[in-house]
Amino acid sequence: ARHTVYAKGMLVSRSAYGLAPPWAYFAWVVADSAHLRLTASREQLVDDEALEDARAAVGERVRAWLDDLARHAPTRFAAFVSAHAMGLRSVATTDGFVLGLVVEHVPFETTQGPRTLAQLADLGVPVRYTRTVDQYHALADVAASQGVVLVNAGYAYEEEVLSAFLASPALGGSGADIALVDPARLLDSFSPCSPTEEAEAAGLMLAARRAIDPRDCEVVMRRFEPATMPALYLPDPDLAGRQIARASKEAASGVWAQLLGIDDPFARTRPPRMVLNRTNPLIARLAALDAGGAVAAQVLRGLYVQCLLQGRQALGPKERAWAGQVLGALIDAALDHPRKDGP
Repeated sequence: ARHTVYAKGMLVSRSAYGLAPPWAYFAWVVADSAHLRLTASREQLVDDEALEDARAAVGERVRAWLDDLARHAPTRFAAFVSAHAMGLRSVATTDGFVLGLVVEHVPFETTQGPRTLAQLADLGVPVRYTRTVDQYHALADVAASQGVVLVNAGYAYEEEVLSAFLASPALGGSGADIALVDPARLLDSFSPCSPTEEAEAAGLMLAARRAIDPRDCEVVMRRFEPATMPALYLPDPDLAGRQIARASKEAASGVWAQLLGIDDPFARTRPPRMVLNRTNPLIARLAALDAGGAVAAQVLRGLYVQCLLQGRQALGPKERAWAGQVLGALIDAALDHPRKDGP
C-alpha cells in the first residue's frame, strides 16, 4: 500500500512505501517522519533500522486492531475477511500470523458448507481436498455419500494455504486427517458388482468400449451411493497435458512422430473413468438391454456427456456432436409419443 508521510507537519509524499509490513497490505498509514530519515529527493523514506522499527510497531498495532475487531465487532470483522480473503490467503503462505488468521477465520467451500481449516481439523472425520474446482463438483455428491468431507481448494492460493496449515504443528494442522483426494481410492471404496451382475453387464462393457474411446475415458461398473446418480466421472489431473501430447503426436509425421513418442510423460497415466452405478435403475435396465444395439451406445454417450457437464469439464467437438444426437433422439421420441394431457 502507499502511505502518506509528513516531515515536521509538512507533506512529503502521498505515495510512500515501507511504513507497514508486507502482510499488512490492506493498511494505509499516515505518519510524521520527525524521527525517520528522508531520501535525498525528499520523496521517500530511507529504509534503515529506524524505518524497520516503525514497520514493526505498525504491524503490532494492526495485529491489535484485528484482534479487537474479531472480539468486539464480529460483523465488521467478517466483512473485512470477506473483502480481503484472496489477499489474506496470498500473504498467509509466507507469514505465520496471517496464516493463523486464515486458518481460524477464512472459510473454504466444502460439502458441509463453508468451513474454516480450524473447523475442518476438529470434525473428526476424513477430510479430502481437490486441486481443481471441476474435480470438486464432479466428486462432491459421491464423497458426501461415503462419509468423506470434500474441500474445494481449486481457487488461488487455497492449496498453498492448506499445505502450510498441514505442515504447522502449532496451528494443529500436522495431526489433522486432511489429505489430497485420490479418485482411484474413491473408486476402490465402491462395492464391486456380483458375478451375476458382471456377467449380465459383459455386453454393456463391450459396447462402452466401442461407443467411447478408452483413451478418452475408461468405463467401469460399481455399486455406490447415492443410487439416484447413474454415473460418476472421475477426472484425470493430467488430462489436459495428455490430450495435448496425443494431439501433437497424431498431427506429426515421420521422424517427428518417433521423437514425440520417445518419452511421453503422460503415457503411464490412466485415462479418466466413468463409473456406472449398478444400484441405479437406469443402469440396471441398460445392462439388460441388447448391448449391440444403437440404443445402448447412444445412452452411454449421453451419460458421458452428462457427467462431463456435471463436472464442468470442457466438451470437445466429438462430445458436442454426441450431445446434439442425444437431444435430437429425445425430441424425436417426444414427437413420436406425444403426452396426452387431460381425459
